[in-house]
Amino acid sequence: MANSSLSVANIDFTDIKNDLKGYLVSQDLLKDFNFDGSNMSVMLDILAYNTYMQNFYLNMVAAEGFIDSAQLRDSVVSHAKALNYLPGSHTSSKAVIDFEILPANTPANITLPKYTAFTTQVDSNTYTFTTDERITISADTDGRYIVNDLDLYEGDVVYEYFTINSANTGQRFVLQNKEIDVDSLEVTVLTSATDTTNAVFTKSLTTIGLDGSSNVYFVVPAENEKYELQFGDGVVGKKLINGNVVEAVYRKTAGELPNGANSFSIGTNDIPFTDTSISIVSTAKGGGIAESIDSIK
Repeated sequence: MANSSLSVANIDFTDIKNDLKGYLVSQDLLKDFNFDGSNMSVMLDILAYNTYMQNFYLNMVAAEGFIDSAQLRDSVVSHAKALNYLPGSHTSSKAVIDFEILPANTPANITLPKYTAFTTQVDSNTYTFTTDERITISADTDGRYIVNDLDLYEGDVVYEYFTINSANTGQRFVLQNKEIDVDSLEVTVLTSATDTTNAVFTKSLTTIGLDGSSNVYFVVPAENEKYELQFGDGVVGKKLINGNVVEAVYRKTAGELPNGANSFSIGTNDIPFTDTSISIVSTAKGGGIAESIDSIK
């Protein structure tokens, strides 16, 4: 039977030691023992310290079990995941420009490739902005090759590849950068490493209306502020097969740091034209960091 002089509610080191000492003094065998001036005092320190640390640890573990009291981001994200909530990711800063190409001749049209890169400087730091679509430019009535209101998004374009291994039942597809802008994510599934026949998969926020042939993927929060791709099981969403290769393309962004950028130049390797003109329609804005713990709660 537990002794009534031992409190299970004490979390203070001194109180725990005094409780242990009081318990031992209450025993007939040790009632005349000098606990303060003996080696027994050292043993009581060890026992009290161990009890204190266990109390602290268990209290913290219990706190992480509830979203209101959790302090670790991974714990808060785990609770959010159970509620089917995807914490906000980093977001790319966006600028809008008018871009004109001045070719030496008069081609029928000019192609501006997807992810064409533009650079800018903010506070002596260089940032890369890219287009998010392929654009074909034809001459206007004045013979000018111009794109009005061209959207540029900050961030380095990153490619990641995963090969499906059906023998690995615990295989996961965790994207390696936590600075990802989830809205920029594009996923393509190749038949194999040697057969590049592919299908574009779209991000789904719900399972409603999906069947076993739906080319969809899901984004869920992972540990260390990262994100994970998940695919269907053949009932809800198409199931990937052994040897398929998943290609994930996204922007790794600097968050709010490029906000305010108002001068851009295009890399000479992106298009085969050296004579271009750039006019700012809207300075860069909207860049931000991932959603905070308090905001997720």
